[in-house]
Amino acid sequence: HLAGLFDAHVCSHLRLRSELPSSSGPSSLLLPSPAPSALSEVIHEAQRLLLSFIKAKPKAWASPLAAWAVELLGQLSSKYSGRHGARGLNELLQLWMQCEATRTLMDIYAQCLAALIASCPDACVDALLDTSVQHSPHFDWVVAHIGGSFPDTIISRVLSCGLKDFCAHGDAATAGGDKRVPKLASVVGILGHLASRHGASIKRELLRMFHDGLAPGQHKATVPFLLQLALMSPPLLGTVAAELVDSLKPPVLNQLHQRFSPLPRDELDATVALLVRLICQTAAGAYRTLQFLLDTAMPASVITPPGLALHDGVREACDRLVAALLLQLQKLVHNRGAPALGDASPRPVPFLEALRGRVAELCAETLRLERKRYLWQHQLLGLLAVYAAPHAAPEALFHLLAAAKGPDELALATQLHAVLAASLAGLPSATAALCVRHVHAAALPPPRLARLLRNLALVADD
Repeated sequence: HLAGLFDAHVCSHLRLRSELPSSSGPSSLLLPSPAPSALSEVIHEAQRLLLSFIKAKPKAWASPLAAWAVELLGQLSSKYSGRHGARGLNELLQLWMQCEATRTLMDIYAQCLAALIASCPDACVDALLDTSVQHSPHFDWVVAHIGGSFPDTIISRVLSCGLKDFCAHGDAATAGGDKRVPKLASVVGILGHLASRHGASIKRELLRMFHDGLAPGQHKATVPFLLQLALMSPPLLGTVAAELVDSLKPPVLNQLHQRFSPLPRDELDATVALLVRLICQTAAGAYRTLQFLLDTAMPASVITPPGLALHDGVREACDRLVAALLLQLQKLVHNRGAPALGDASPRPVPFLEALRGRVAELCAETLRLERKRYLWQHQLLGLLAVYAAPHAAPEALFHLLAAAKGPDELALATQLHAVLAASLAGLPSATAALCVRHVHAAALPPPRLARLLRNLALVADD
């Protein structure tokens, strides 16, 4: 009966708004409208009574009343989604907060959450997640308001409840009925709403959750849960990518190896494939990520400082990850078809996009001829040259020719040209033109200029 009264008040509120003169324009949606006094009095009395219950016995009343209030908000938001004419989250938030019925429900939910915030807020947050799954996007304004009022609690508890749900439905994905995706999408949506104002808190909580999840006794699904979130929300991954990579010190990497090494081969393969997808779609900190992967995959050095030893399995896993990454980048680069109708260019690869401006550094790293590392970087240079055609290939060849100090280093330039010549027409002339421009600009110090001219002569003789 009480829900029906709230429904009637919302209906009256929107009807009165619809009767405003059309000449007043879209801003009229945000003007206050009088509500029927009898309904307002009943709603006010209901609010007073329910809040008294919460105050008297919060543990008994807060959870069920929070679930009732938030579910009713979801139902009303969906039911009247086509009748208010508001556009955008901010307009929706202002419109519904000017309606006494929905404002009262919001206040009841907020009071419930506040009453339990120090003890057990999970039930309140879980109700918010469940309703978001059922009624998004019409319910997004509720999430935005509650998240703005209790940012730290909502961020930490939404992630916690999302992890619980992920664990509870762990077998659903393999059974072909993955019920956790809607709730995961809701978690991503809620964090997305909060990211603009509370990005630092989200980053801090994600990193804390990751490192805590590696501790003994913690649930083994924490890292897979975070990986799945990252896959569903590249912006979330971009928020934490740089700091996450910097935090992956040998002790953490050894913990990861200990956590993942017992998994069956097919699960390990799936994890590697997921990591490769995440790396490919992430531009933030791409060069730092690349250097971390190459450093970690390199064979152990005899001069490794004591106390920093990596488990051999970590190096092997990272070696495998680098190989899989290069293979996937090769597929993405060479399978990029013509742009779809209306697209200005083929779909970008964020990881390679972020490396466009790093050609000189990649060339310098490659010329160090450091065991397996230079082979990986040479292969990456070839992929980047094709991806960022027509400019990246001549640039890479110029840097190699200007810096190569011996035949082994110079061979890297000729090998790169051999790889690229078939797919990039006119590469020799484009490279020569770029070299001439650098010479005319007097941009090279004398030793580097001498090396460039000497290497050009050697290449021409061949």
